[in-house]
Amino acid sequence: SAGGSGSGSGSSCSHSSSLQVLLEALRLSEREISRTELLWKVLIYNLTAADTDLLFKEYDFQPPSPDELSKLSSSSLLHKRQTTMKTRQAMKAALKSKNKKGPVKRYLNNELVVVGKKEKYLKEEKESAEDRAKTSVELYVVGIGRGGRHAVKIAREEKKKGPRSHK
Repeated sequence: SAGGSGSGSGSSCSHSSSLQVLLEALRLSEREISRTELLWKVLIYNLTAADTDLLFKEYDFQPPSPDELSKLSSSSLLHKRQTTMKTRQAMKAALKSKNKKGPVKRYLNNELVVVGKKEKYLKEEKESAEDRAKTSVELYVVGIGRGGRHAVKIAREEKKKGPRSHK
């Protein structure tokens, strides 16, 4: 029974030491968080170097270097830009998928049929494209020329630039 109690006390000792390690890690984490909060105060209120030193010494911290402040500022700006870009991309993708609905599907006699985008009803073709091609003939009108009367007219004089009065 004495050996059993000895191993039990060793076990409780290891529990207390691991608990102490966890508490120490928690204290360090809290100190790091409060230091970061002080760094943010310095950035937000744009404190001078002397005021920054006083503030950090008041909370028993080492005053920050200018490099440390610039790193925090640039990392937060970078994070803001990244989240803005992600939001914009998500909104653009949502808009794209909204605009790109695809074919409209409806039921006709308990069968799913594809209808045109702006059509309410199914339009069935009377003859297929191949049947139409067999009976179709192309006619060329001779004498009108390229574009005919709808051709672009060449200006005789250069157009004036700038505002025009309509008199």
